[in-house]
Amino acid sequence: MPPPADALRPAFGIDLGTSNCAVAYLPPGADATTEPTLLPIPQCVGPGATVAPDLLPSFLYHPRADEAATLGSAPIPGVWARAAAARTPGRVTHAAKSWLCHRRADRTRPILPWGSDEIAPDARLSPLDASTALLRHLWQTATASLPSPLSQPPSTFSHPTVVLTVPASFAPDAQELTLAAARDAGLPADTRLLEEPQAVFYDWLARHDDASTLDALIARHGEHGTLHLLVCDLGGGTSDFSLFTARRAPAPGQLPALERIAVGEHLLLGGDNLDLALAHALETRLAGPALSPSAWGRLVAAARDLKEDALSAADDDYRPRTVALAAEGANLFAAARQVSLTPAEVRALVLDGFFPECPADAFPARAAPGLRELGLPYAADSAITRHLAAFVRDRPVHALLCNGGTLFPALLRERLRALLATWKNHPVVELDHPHPAHPVAPGAARFGARVALGGARIAHHTARTYWIEAGARGGTPAQLCLLPQGTPLDTPVSLAPPGLSARVNQSVVFRLFASTRDAPPPAPGALRPAHPDDVPLPPLAALLQIPPGAPLPPNGLLPVRLEAVTKSLGLLRVRCLPLTPAPGYPAAWDLAFQLRAPDA
Repeated sequence: MPPPADALRPAFGIDLGTSNCAVAYLPPGADATTEPTLLPIPQCVGPGATVAPDLLPSFLYHPRADEAATLGSAPIPGVWARAAAARTPGRVTHAAKSWLCHRRADRTRPILPWGSDEIAPDARLSPLDASTALLRHLWQTATASLPSPLSQPPSTFSHPTVVLTVPASFAPDAQELTLAAARDAGLPADTRLLEEPQAVFYDWLARHDDASTLDALIARHGEHGTLHLLVCDLGGGTSDFSLFTARRAPAPGQLPALERIAVGEHLLLGGDNLDLALAHALETRLAGPALSPSAWGRLVAAARDLKEDALSAADDDYRPRTVALAAEGANLFAAARQVSLTPAEVRALVLDGFFPECPADAFPARAAPGLRELGLPYAADSAITRHLAAFVRDRPVHALLCNGGTLFPALLRERLRALLATWKNHPVVELDHPHPAHPVAPGAARFGARVALGGARIAHHTARTYWIEAGARGGTPAQLCLLPQGTPLDTPVSLAPPGLSARVNQSVVFRLFASTRDAPPPAPGALRPAHPDDVPLPPLAALLQIPPGAPLPPNGLLPVRLEAVTKSLGLLRVRCLPLTPAPGYPAAWDLAFQLRAPDA
């Protein structure tokens, strides 16, 4: 029997990271044993000079006017831009992924580099444009690796499967913007989104014989035939938690049933925050005047290098590490300002500030000042372990799978594993992975190939409960459940509360909120007071336009119902429908997110 047509499609997995991006490739006909190739990504390092590492730093350098002749006028992505961030931070855009989910910013307006006085306002980038620029460079790399379709027989080649990863904690508006950036960058219209922790798990599964390894883990560490596996994905800009279950297979040789059962809140908290905190600690020890913005940028870059060196140093390595800042201004012979820290001091700052020991019932502080850099709303509490404790509360954990450059040092992974074992009062095993810094892109490519071959997939449902504002009860804002957490994908839920109507030929707006800790999940239409932990999302809006000649409803008010569904890509879709079909009226109006900032 010939392979399915989709099996002949090459597969690309694209990791659009906060700090680094990557592209993984699987050729047509690849199976579960084929190792994805991390593609080399050409990057400018100077006029006429390029390198091609397999990671693209998520930085964009805006050339000066006098550099345009040799570098061009378009923003330059990659290693050149990352190096320039230390010299001229006002000319470098970075953390575009974090800006893409910043709901209080207008993500379609040119605001980056944030706070720059070196880039004219009309020459800046929107978070959407910056994400598009990175994806365009990645996609050019991907397509350059493909054989020409004209040189291949039609039966052995079709357009590629493309899987683009996003944090599991991304809200639906950030997912929509990610897909918009993909379309603008020229990616195929059928590009899929995949949660990053799922990509990590798919990569691990492919490297560890799906059935036998999981069966052994379930037998050794699970309870009642079920293993609860926690994926902690800590990158440069975010901390992403997801919980999976693996249930004993019904017959030998079959794959255990896999399901993603919970995701955490979106946390702007990662390796970048460690760098900023270390830079602040270094700054307090520097003698002399306050640092200029460019000097501060160089100090953050030096802190990043110091952190990576110190966390990988041996326990008996006590040699101080020195950070030197060159003198600024006209006096070129002024002495550089220096400060030294030992690896032990760096480790103490990282562990005490970001990975402190805490009890199982710990909650992240809400009133702590938190780091606020570059205009981004970083988590108020920098203790990643307290956020993790809140996520796993009342949830079993038997195994831990770590991902992200922040967790590359074994010291930090062991702190998480030991705390989980203490909280749960039983051993927690850390699953091994040969490349903890970048399995997301390979996992996404493996997922694309698995889908093409009809392989088993990780089941997952709607990750959040979505609520709409419904006026007030006794002076307290009330909310109606629009779509409960756990609703199967592609399963529409209809909501028709009594008295719900909308004025035609005018925009109708619904305020939307999301929550991840509703237990048990509410029923559609359930009413409750607003909760302080709910995450406000951009309002949903539509113009209920009635075609000319169609009869208008009495007083211009049309009784309506709402229909919500989470699509298989993970995207939320909401429609407004007439409660009773009317001749000449549209069958439904799609509600779209209003993405402009509230104060824009």
